[in-house]
Amino acid sequence: MERTVTSLGYMKAQRRTYNHVPLGFRDCDGLLVEVDEEQLIVAEVLEMRDSGASLHAIARDLNERGIIGKRGGRDYASTIRAICQNTIHQAA
Repeated sequence: MERTVTSLGYMKAQRRTYNHVPLGFRDCDGLLVEVDEEQLIVAEVLEMRDSGASLHAIARDLNERGIIGKRGGRDYASTIRAICQNTIHQAA
């Protein structure tokens, strides 16, 4: 388990594709490349969360505005939590 965590951490630090591509990025030959439009959404989500908005409220706001999730569906509180907890967004 420790080796897996270390390996995934290394891949994140190197901006290599390690799983599904997170919001704010696209895969380009195994490397994560920023997508400006999506980075704006990520920044907005992080700002809303820092301002005290709940995960549900953020997801509801994005859905009401018609912002489609990374995989083409609705946003949920769990989606917002994943965005907020993903260390790659703090490094972006």
